[in-house]
This record gives sequence, structure tokens and C-alpha cells, in this order.
Amino acid sequence: MNRIFHDCDFSVCRPRVERDSLFDSPSNPVVFKATSNVTLTSDFFGTNLPNISDFINGILDMGGRVTYNFNLYAEPGWNVTFYVELNQKMEIVEANAGIVLPSGREVVWEIKNWNGENEGEERELKIKYENPTTIAKQKDVRLDIYLDFSNLDTTILNCSMNVFSYPVSEIAILPPFISGLYFIPADGIRLFVEEGLTDWDKIKEKIFLSEKQKLEEKFNQSFHTAVNFDFKMNLSIDSQKPYNITHMDSFPPVSGTFSDDIYFHICNISSRAFFGFIYAGGRAELNSSAISIKEIGYPFSLYLILPQELGGKLKWNSSSNLTLEYGHAPSYRRERIEVVVEMSIGGFDLDTLAFLSGGKSLIETFNVKYSEKLYAVKPFFSIPKCISISYINSDLLRLCLEEGIITKENLDTLVAGRKKEVDKELSSVFMMPIGGYINFDKGGLEKSREWDGNIKEMDDGKPFVIPFYARIPLRAGFDLSLLPPSIETKNQTLVLKGLPGKEVIYRIIIPKDIEIEFNDTIGAVEFHKLDDGRKLLEVHLNGSSQTSLCYSIKLPPLLVVSLLLPLIMVIALIVVIVCIVAYIRKRRRELPREFQTGSEEER
Repeated sequence: MNRIFHDCDFSVCRPRVERDSLFDSPSNPVVFKATSNVTLTSDFFGTNLPNISDFINGILDMGGRVTYNFNLYAEPGWNVTFYVELNQKMEIVEANAGIVLPSGREVVWEIKNWNGENEGEERELKIKYENPTTIAKQKDVRLDIYLDFSNLDTTILNCSMNVFSYPVSEIAILPPFISGLYFIPADGIRLFVEEGLTDWDKIKEKIFLSEKQKLEEKFNQSFHTAVNFDFKMNLSIDSQKPYNITHMDSFPPVSGTFSDDIYFHICNISSRAFFGFIYAGGRAELNSSAISIKEIGYPFSLYLILPQELGGKLKWNSSSNLTLEYGHAPSYRRERIEVVVEMSIGGFDLDTLAFLSGGKSLIETFNVKYSEKLYAVKPFFSIPKCISISYINSDLLRLCLEEGIITKENLDTLVAGRKKEVDKELSSVFMMPIGGYINFDKGGLEKSREWDGNIKEMDDGKPFVIPFYARIPLRAGFDLSLLPPSIETKNQTLVLKGLPGKEVIYRIIIPKDIEIEFNDTIGAVEFHKLDDGRKLLEVHLNGSSQTSLCYSIKLPPLLVVSLLLPLIMVIALIVVIVCIVAYIRKRRRELPREFQTGSEEER
């Protein structure tokens, strides 16, 4: 037995004589039988696998064939018959020069050495499992694709590559005593790593990283965005029991995850903008065109990881529609727009030429800030067909500007339209054409675009402002009193109108030390004193309501003097010039005649 099963563990029971052979004819031999249990080692197979028993059982349970090579030997003068019996799970595939008994699990070899010249005969036995757990017949790699929108601001693409079975030749070299095994299931991969036929670095390189560039290109084509994957092996299987030798199968698969933060589009807009619409009160009906993913090269399942309030983890089935809406989103039944017209008197100038010609005209300059505050408006730009929303609130306007859904052309068109309205409205207020004075406040608009960026709090707490400004001169007649010096304008009128669908607030700020008397036709104007001494007239109007504000202002003496000072200086200068001319003429007449020149008329 040592000669046959060298370096193996075995036990041989005491030989016994078959009783029947004692009573046969004298010409028949006496038969001795001995039973042996042999534990084959790695050395028997000419390999250094650490766990040869587990390896062989695992190979058989995956549908592989194991070949045993024996050098059978009989002592000189003996004929030895070798019986090899397999357990109930195994069956013989091939036994050269042997007799396979009807059970299919027993083989008989007879070695004759009566003459002592037989030094041993080579025999080969190939076996398999009658019913192996898993026979992998093809490469089976599938993808679980996760689009993680839970952060809302960014989309995380996680692509889990799950290897259920793989060609064995691509990851390991089989020992020569193994045959009939072309694909191995996931447990087989783990078995090969355990036995040192391959390692996880090689698995990572041969299976996963070899596919990395292809996957990136496929996702680039599907999602129209740059994908640059990071990769991580998923080795969370219990290291003590990574597989079951008696049940080698594909579960759990050997897997690794490719991940990247990507700029993703849903319904042809960024995912950030898409969810902004949802949290601002929109409703989305997603169909197969909303999230388009082309052929990746492997079978795949696509999962959407949404915030919990929108459904959490969902399996994307493009054949049926998915409805998304947020139950606590703001709701609007009409547009909400507020117009604030702030008019402050910025200065006074005396019309000197008119005054010298007998008129009394004062140029009163108004600094006007016209702010149209958008809280909720109807969409004025193109939105995806899969989204339905009646009104866009201020935060959503800002988000759409950031994400390029509102284009420069959209914004320019909006501003140009609003500017025409401002021209018309202020011309009505001051009762004269003022279009040339109105300017768009680009800096004010940029400031209005600032917000906290919180997609889950899409509200109208901070309105989106379209600001204009103007410096408008207004002529007014006045009465002048010299003792004490005072100027009081005659009745002036501003026509303050409401606007349909908008709340309009007019604020007129009067500098301190200037007295004002006013009245309006409907008694809606409120008077306030500000902390810095200025005075404020304020009125709130909406719809078709309007009022005419009649007012008179009285300037303080110092201001009157400052206004009249240029005029006084001009008059004084004229007087001085006249006096100088008169003095010169008088002196010339007093000179002796011989020093006088010119004609009599000239003198």
C-alpha cells in the first residue's frame, strides 16, 4: 500500500480468508481480502494545494471531473485484485483496463505477478458527481446599477458587477488531474482563491478592471456625461465559511462596485433641477424616455435611490410609468407678484434762465427704484413635458437659472418685457414720457439670484427681484419768500395706480428738514417718520385701484439760500460789471481834453 499510495494516510484492516475459497477444488486459489481506507494528500496528485480534499469535493460539486492515477502493484508470486468503491454521490466516468461493475460506482483491476516479473501497472480512474449542485455552462455576469439621488445636489452612480459564473481559463490554470470544468460559479472562484490557484488581486484585474474602460464608455454614451469610475471589491463574505463544499453555487456572487459622482439628466434636465421641480410643487410622470440607458454589454437591473419622502429605493421598470410628487410641496392657485416703487427726492435745482426771464421753475429730481418681486409666476420658459407645474416659485427660478434651464435669451426677453411695463407705469405716475431715464439693475439681479440652495425647501420666502432704477427730473412751480427765505412748491400730483394680479407698494421718501403737505383722492396714503428724520409716504394698491397724490413741499432757509446763491452771485457779478463800466466812463470824462481820445460820442 505504501508503494501505491505513497505519502498518503491509510489504514489496512487485517486480511481475512474467504471461507468459500477453502472448499473449492484444490486447483483454485485461496482468496484473502483486506479493506483499506485511504486519505489522499496533495503529494499524491503532484500538487501543493493546502486543502486537497475540499478542493476535489468542490470541483466535483461544480460538475468537474477528477482523474486518479495509480501504479498498482502485486508482490511476486501473488495475483492481486483491486476493488475501488465510490460513495453514493459519485460515479465512474472512465477506468482504463478495468471492469466497471453495474452499479457504476465500482471498478475492478486485476494485477498478476505469479512469476514475479510484473513491476507494476499504471491505471487511471476518472470520476464525477452524479448530481452536482451547480454546473455553470456559460459566463454569467450581471450588473446592478444604482442611481443614488438621495443627496439631491449630486448623483452617485454605483454599478455593482456581480459575477455568478466565469470562464475558469481566464482566472486560473487548472491542475492536470482536473478536467471537464470550463466555467465555475462564484463559490468556485472563492475556492480557487482559498486554494491559492488565484488571488483577489488577479480576480480584480482579470474580471473587473478589464471591463472598467468599456463600462465607462457605455455609460458615457447612455448618460451623455463624463464617467470616471473608482472601483472597490466587495469582500463581505464570512471568511471562516466563504463557501460550502457540499453545495457550491453562484450565490452570493463575487462582486465589485464601480462608482462615480456624475452630472445626470432626467427628462433632459439635470437631476438637481428635476427634483427642484418636484419639491417646488411639480408632478413628474417618468416613462422610458425619462431615464434612458442603452446596451451596457451585460444584463442589468436599474435601481433609483430616492429620498425617503419620494419613495426610497425603487427598481426602475421603463415599461411602466413612475409618478413622483412631494406631498408637502408649496401650492399656488395664482401668481404672486409684488411691485415696490420707491421714490426718494434726491435734490432740487433752480431754473435760473426761467427765473431771470420772469418765470418760477424748480427742477425736483426723483431717484426711483422699481423692484418687481416674483414670489410665484407662470412658467415663461420651456420645461420638460414629463413635468407638470402651474406656477414657478422664486427658489425654483433661481435653481433654473443655475442649471441653465432659463437661458440668457429667456431672461433677456423677460427683462425687456418688464422694462416696457416699467416705462408705461412710471410715465403714468409722473404724467410724462420717461422711457429714456429707465435702466436695468444688473447688479441687483445678480444679488437676487443668491439663495441657500436647499432643494428640499423650495419656497418663496425670498422673492426673485427684477430691479430697475431711474433718475427723473420733474418741473414744479413755486412761491418765493425772501424774509425769511423760503420756497414752497405749488400743488404737484403723482398718479399712483394698482396693477392687475399684482400688489403694488409706492414709497415716497422726503428728505429731513423739508416740510410736506399732501392729500390723496381715496385716503389710502399713510404718513411715517423714519428714525433718521426723513418722512415716508406709503400706499398699497392692487387690481384696478388708483389714487392721485397731491402734495406741496416747503424748503428750509438754508436750502433756499443754497438754491438762490448761484442766482445771487450772477446778479452780483452783473452789478459789479455795470459799476466798473460806469466808473471807467466817469473817469475818462474827467481827464484833461488833450488826454482824451475818440469822438465826442465815444467820450
